[in-house]
Amino acid sequence: MLDQLLHRAITRFNERANTRHIPAILVQVLTVTIFIVAGVCAYVGLYDHHLNYLLASIDALSVGILYILKNVGHQDGFSPKARRA
Repeated sequence: MLDQLLHRAITRFNERANTRHIPAILVQVLTVTIFIVAGVCAYVGLYDHHLNYLLASIDALSVGILYILKNVGHQDGFSPKARRA
């Protein structure tokens, strides 16, 4: 329901605004964010988990993923200098 209201408001804004428009990628990001927030609220509410523990585990997973992916764009095979040679 919240997602539908968001889409209607953005559609009306884009129809009325002559100079500025909200890009579709931003609408998709907002939609995914709404579903994630709704899912977390449902998880905490239905399974009676504490939000602090859930956020701590998400933070730990995020740090681990960032640590694993920290060198993805900096490897020799992906650098522009390696492609020129």
